[in-house]
Amino acid sequence: MIEKKYKTICPLPWLHIGANSNGSGNICCYAGDGEKYYLKDNTGKLLLWKNFKNIQEYYNSENYKQIRQEMLNDQRPVKCAYCFDQEDHGVQSIRKQFLRKYRDDMSELIANTNADGSIDNPQISFLDMEMGNKCNLKCRMCSPIHSYALGKDWELMDRSFKNDEFEKIYKDKWYASPQFFSLLREVLPSLKVLRMTGGEPMLIKEHEQILEMIIEAGHSDHIWLKYNSNQTVIPQKILNLWKYFQQVDFNCSIEAYGKLNDYIRYPSKWKNQEKNMHILDEFSYENKSVSIFIHSTLQAYNITRVPEFLNYLCSTKFKSIFRFPYFIWNKIPEWLSPCIYPQSFRNRIADRILNSLDKHEDFFFSYNKEAHKEKFHKDWTYKRINHLRGFCEMIRNESEQERFFKKFIQETKKYDKLRNQSVTKVLPELKQFFN
Repeated sequence: MIEKKYKTICPLPWLHIGANSNGSGNICCYAGDGEKYYLKDNTGKLLLWKNFKNIQEYYNSENYKQIRQEMLNDQRPVKCAYCFDQEDHGVQSIRKQFLRKYRDDMSELIANTNADGSIDNPQISFLDMEMGNKCNLKCRMCSPIHSYALGKDWELMDRSFKNDEFEKIYKDKWYASPQFFSLLREVLPSLKVLRMTGGEPMLIKEHEQILEMIIEAGHSDHIWLKYNSNQTVIPQKILNLWKYFQQVDFNCSIEAYGKLNDYIRYPSKWKNQEKNMHILDEFSYENKSVSIFIHSTLQAYNITRVPEFLNYLCSTKFKSIFRFPYFIWNKIPEWLSPCIYPQSFRNRIADRILNSLDKHEDFFFSYNKEAHKEKFHKDWTYKRINHLRGFCEMIRNESEQERFFKKFIQETKKYDKLRNQSVTKVLPELKQFFN
C-alpha cells in the first residue's frame, strides 16, 4: 500500500490547487493562515494566481516541487503540520482521508513525477478557493483576512493586524480577474471537485458568474461543488444553478445551538439560521444530488456544550441533513484552543462528550442511513464519531496552556465589552474563571 511505502505522502500536491483569500496559493485549506503557510514562487515571493499564465507554471513552482520531494523522502513538510499533529494523537487526519479517496491514483501520479518534484502534464481534479473576505459575520475565531466586517472590531480592541492587508483583500478581487477565469477554464476538463469558501461565498456575486461559466462551458455534469457557508443568505438563483452539477455538498458552519451560536458567530440570529437550515434541508430532500452537512469549529467557547449540540441535532425534524457534525479542531487563534482550560476541567468535558456519544451513537447511524438512502455511506458517520472521540483524547492529553488561558480571558472580556455580551450568561459553567 502507498501509505506504507511512503510514510508522509498526501495526494493533494499532485492533484489539488488552492487559493487563500488574498489570491496566494496554498497547499491545503488546513495548512494555516499567514505567510509561513502560504506557497512561494521561485523568487521567494507569494505564489499569486494573477501572476501565472498557465497551470503548469503555477503547479511546478519551487514550493510545490519541494513538498512533493519531501513527501517522497518520508519527510514532514512544515506546511502540513496540522495533519501530522493530529495523527500523532491518534486522530484520523485529512491527509489520511484523502489517501483513502485517491489511493488507486497515487501510483500513477508518483510515477509521472520528475526527479526535481515537477510534473509535466498536471491533471488538476480538485480546486479549493477562498473568495476574498466579504462576510456579514464577525465570528470570534475569525480574522479580518476572512471577514472584512471584523476589521473595525479589531481596531476598536487594539488588536494587532495589518490594516492595509485586509483592505487590499477586500478590494483586490483576484477571483473576478480575466487571468483567474483563464486558469479556471484550463483545469475544467479534468476538474472533479470545486470547493468555495470566503468570506461568505453566497454574498459574492462572482460566485454566480463562476457557476454560469462552468455550465456554459459544458463541464458542470462532472464537477462536485463543495461549500463552507454561514447560511445566513440562501439565494434562489444559486439553488437553481446547483441542479446542473453532478453533486453539491453544502457545509453549514454552526458552532453550537441557539444563543451560544449567536455569541460566537456575532451578529447571527439563531432563528434565521434555523429557518435557512430547513430551507436547505427541504431542497436537499427534493434534489438528491444536493447534500447538506454541518461543520463545527471545536474551540474553547463551544467545547463544554457539545453534548447539548448533539442533543439538539437528535431532536430536530430534518428530512435530509446529515446530522452528525464534522468537528474541526481550532488552531488559530491559539487562545481559543479546546485545551486552554485546566486539566481537571478538560477531563470533565471529555467525559461528558464521550457519554453523549455513547447515548446518541445509534440514533446518528440510523437517521443518516434513512435520510441519505443510496447516497449514505456508513463510514461517514463512523469516521465523524471516531474523529470526535480522538479529539477527546487530545483534550485530555495536551499539556496545559496557561498563557493561552489568560489570553482567552482577556480577549473574551474585550469582545464582551465591545458587543455588550456576557460569556457567563451563555456559558455559566465558566463563571469560576471570570471573577
